[in-house]
Amino acid sequence: MAKKVPLILGFEGLTLDRDTCDHLLEVNPWGVILFKRNLRDLEQAKALVGELKALLGPILVSIDHEGGLVNRFGPQFPVPPAAFGLHFRPKAELRQAAQMLAALPAALGFNLNFAPVLDLYHPGSKAIGTRAFHSDPAPVADWGRLVVEAHEQVGVASTAKHFPGHGRVTQDSHFEIGRLDSDLAELEALDLQAFAGLTAPLVMTSHLYYPALDPVLPASLSRKIITGLLREKLGYSGLVVSDCVEMEGLARNFSPQEMVELGIRAGLDLWISSFSLKKSRPFQLQLAQALRDQGQEGDHPKIEGLIQRYRPHQVSLPPVEEAVALRQRLIQKTGILPPGPWDLVEMENAVFTGANLGEAQGGFLAQMKQGHSEIKGTWGFSLSDPKSWTEFFQSRTSQGRSLLLATKNARFHPQGAKLAEGAASLPGILHLDLGDGADMLSPEVPKWNVFGSDPLTVQAICRELKQGANRG
Repeated sequence: MAKKVPLILGFEGLTLDRDTCDHLLEVNPWGVILFKRNLRDLEQAKALVGELKALLGPILVSIDHEGGLVNRFGPQFPVPPAAFGLHFRPKAELRQAAQMLAALPAALGFNLNFAPVLDLYHPGSKAIGTRAFHSDPAPVADWGRLVVEAHEQVGVASTAKHFPGHGRVTQDSHFEIGRLDSDLAELEALDLQAFAGLTAPLVMTSHLYYPALDPVLPASLSRKIITGLLREKLGYSGLVVSDCVEMEGLARNFSPQEMVELGIRAGLDLWISSFSLKKSRPFQLQLAQALRDQGQEGDHPKIEGLIQRYRPHQVSLPPVEEAVALRQRLIQKTGILPPGPWDLVEMENAVFTGANLGEAQGGFLAQMKQGHSEIKGTWGFSLSDPKSWTEFFQSRTSQGRSLLLATKNARFHPQGAKLAEGAASLPGILHLDLGDGADMLSPEVPKWNVFGSDPLTVQAICRELKQGANRG
């Protein structure tokens, strides 16, 4: 077997078939990363983790598990809600959410999780959004410490991301090249403050450009940012890992060889290639060869030390009911719930794609109808087809049933203003904001900010609808 290289690789499948085994043995990475495509239930996930360790020996078995939008698990698992919805809650509930977040990787045998997100919230962000805890760096840093502490308590390494800050950028580096044109003083007062006093054993870099810090290279490949700022100025001594190097924000401009050469010079310790093996086999082989060509193979004391230090504890998972109840307490309400029965409309926004499309839970309309007997009809409209939903709204004026109108980031769509104008005049309407709460129809329209559309959030919404109807 070849010597190990500092890569964390993704692949598809619930088990290791011969082809996947051969590829992993050929590359021999120091780590792997699993996604929803690899996870079905508790026993299967534990078995796959065991297979990987038996095949590759002591390695980093990682997951990108943040809760909320970035959720790799089905509704039978207790997953905390979106971080942004949590920042309104008392510290006891924040600690509960942090412990819930850490328990799942530990219970399944992962020794590395790519959380917490220390990016700042910004209403214009497409990549981060509700993944961020707050727009103020002080509570973001406090939340990060809670998450790191919770992971330490169960033997799982945590990762602060995305250094030096992705939240205030409107571009999504999954799909395009992004930059943050703030001067140094603003970066130091805002984004970098969230990373002050870092305690996480790993830091993940962003693929964005920060001209005030480095006018030439993105953060993941910048010596000025990784060595000069993170290592020397902030005094960070842990491991530095790239975000997935196949993302368009990096892959569009740099070859695998350049990613390796510039990354080594910058001070990277680990490179992630998390796309499926079917898509990424040649790319992963090129990365591995480039690392070997640069002498980056064999013993790696920092990675080996991390593996020795973090051994996931055997923990009991909290009941799923706790995750649902926590989501229920997050719901923010204005106005009066119109009486049922209700029809339900979901406005789909193709302009806003966001991250982790392959991990989407889907089925919001069907789950809502199944979850509440008073939801009678369901419709899904694309914001890009205003003729259809305008005609639908016009037909509502003569009907007696109330309407639940669900949006997520509709304000980013060119038709968002027209939607707000058309829906605001409808009688008997409740606006369900499935995103960050920044969509607005009209101040007069009753609104619930629910911070998600996953199956556990659907359960929370349906419970609140039942309780609201009973109170009415």
